[in-house]
Amino acid sequence: MGNRGRGHQTTMRAEQVLPERVYLWARGTEGLSLVLLDVGIVFGAWCIATAAALAALERSMSLGTFLAGVALATIVQIVLHRAAGMYGPVWRYASVEEALRVVTGVLVGSLLATLALALVRFGTDHFFPLVMAPPLAALLSLLACGGVRFQARLFAVSRISAAEVDERLRTVIVGTANDAAPLANELRTTATDRELEVVGFIPTDPSLPGKSLRGIPVLGTVDELEDVCRKHRVERILITTSPNDQGTPYILERALATDAQVKVLPASADRVKGPLVNSLRDIDVTDLLGRKSAVVDGEGIEDYIRGATVLVTGAGGSIGSEISRQVSSYGPAKLIVLDRDETLLYELMSGSLAGSGAVPVLADICDSVFIQQLFRQHRPDVVFHAAAQKHVPILEHFPTEAVRVNVLGTLTVAQTAADSGCRRFVHISTDKAADPCSVMGATKRAAEQVVFEIGRRHDLAFVAVRFGNVLASRGSVVPTFLRQILDGGPVTVTSAEMTRYFMTIPEAVSLVLQAGSMAVDDARVYLLDMGDPVPILSLARQMIRLAGLRPEEDIEIRITGIRPGERLHERLHDDAEVVEPAGHPSISALDPKATWDWEELAKQLEGLRSAVRQRDEQNVRGRLEDMLRAGGVDVTLRDAGSRPGWSS
Repeated sequence: MGNRGRGHQTTMRAEQVLPERVYLWARGTEGLSLVLLDVGIVFGAWCIATAAALAALERSMSLGTFLAGVALATIVQIVLHRAAGMYGPVWRYASVEEALRVVTGVLVGSLLATLALALVRFGTDHFFPLVMAPPLAALLSLLACGGVRFQARLFAVSRISAAEVDERLRTVIVGTANDAAPLANELRTTATDRELEVVGFIPTDPSLPGKSLRGIPVLGTVDELEDVCRKHRVERILITTSPNDQGTPYILERALATDAQVKVLPASADRVKGPLVNSLRDIDVTDLLGRKSAVVDGEGIEDYIRGATVLVTGAGGSIGSEISRQVSSYGPAKLIVLDRDETLLYELMSGSLAGSGAVPVLADICDSVFIQQLFRQHRPDVVFHAAAQKHVPILEHFPTEAVRVNVLGTLTVAQTAADSGCRRFVHISTDKAADPCSVMGATKRAAEQVVFEIGRRHDLAFVAVRFGNVLASRGSVVPTFLRQILDGGPVTVTSAEMTRYFMTIPEAVSLVLQAGSMAVDDARVYLLDMGDPVPILSLARQMIRLAGLRPEEDIEIRITGIRPGERLHERLHDDAEVVEPAGHPSISALDPKATWDWEELAKQLEGLRSAVRQRDEQNVRGRLEDMLRAGGVDVTLRDAGSRPGWSS
């Protein structure tokens, strides 16, 4: 048993040793094939060179002498090849050092071979063409021996280059030639971004197709972008036009319709220092608006905020928190931030206002006793009133709560501010206040009238600022779409024809502060320039593409029908108002055609307050309509009916 085991082990060792020996032998003789190849090359080179020399000299020699001379030259030259180390390197990694070895080995070998032939010739008197044959043989040997060795290196470099090209993202640049040229040049001539291979340029100028930009072919027009990307297998699109340019939304729409990844090069002021590729960023929803950010007069805003006591109501909301943040940057003597939601107030104080010295106040604006105490204690010079109920479908079923906060709460804050001598009062309104058809819009229009008339009565700078939707505000369409996309769909759109006005929160707030600086000695309603309305269905599709998904294929878009109080297209002003310039390109003034009598307004408000106390929602609706009609606003609120379960 033991002998059989030992025999088996011996057999196993033999089976393992044999492959190892074969491998070691192969390693030891790996230069043999190159030696044999060199023998053939050198022998052939000397044969060709000698025959050519004899033909040129019109001489002849015996075959034996011919072969003997060539053989001697070959032996001497191969010995010198060996001495020069031409059979040691791994030629796929060859460099200048290996090239010098080849040149040295061939030239010195050819020289010594010539000397050997000369000695034989003079010793035997056999003719050999020593003047013409050796240089030609050396040249042929050098070309052939060098070529054999460096073809491995060339093939390796070719394979590496091909692999790098295969791994690099096929990219097209879209934009103006002035913006695209430096980026294209950087991508082609520097090592800043090795992952991109620029295959073409798509100009915004329709006269350029068929030409080239810095050697990069112009592949087509923006309209043809999808076809170009499909034909040239484009994996990344770089857009060099500014997101504020008017044509950028269309370019983004065409780019997002492809399967390529899309990045944008921001405007010069927003670029980081260094190479342009360091400024490339992913597109976001704000790029889809296609509007230039408004320029504001910072000095004018600072004049009325620096050193003042400023109160912001609704400070925990999307608009209120940004107002608080921007006001804080202008150096108020005291910033008071009021909200009835303790969580939002906590997040504000521990977030953007951390360490600012702002005074948090947890209160309801409808608490008139507390509001009066607050004004007596702090005596605010400026009030930004952003507190409101705002969700249209909800407020359709709860008109009493909408009126209580949006109308009567605004009345409490504005009247208290006027009685305490507040210099400026800025009320945040909405485009839904124009030609109102919802409870929410009607209450905001009524609140505008309240602020307007209180300012007129006290000859104070009390203004309302009206604007449309802001991106990323809580409960608005953009975060709703984002949540639905993250949940895998469906994305719900109430109507395929619906449009809305949008602007970013920082831009809206900067214009609100600007409007505050324009309110000097009169009461007005200011309207912000919202640009062009955005189709909601198009926005939904673009947001799905931004997430790297395909509308209707990866994420379903479901049309759910218009909800209570909604309308297809918002208006910014109506027939009861006159639009006038306000001295700023992004702000207009709205003057009502009909003016209020204060006693009549007070009577209307008291009737509204009585209906709210009784929680009589039909009466609240009727009173709200009566109040607006008395101010010249044509309004008819649709009955929302019963309170069904919530539907998106």
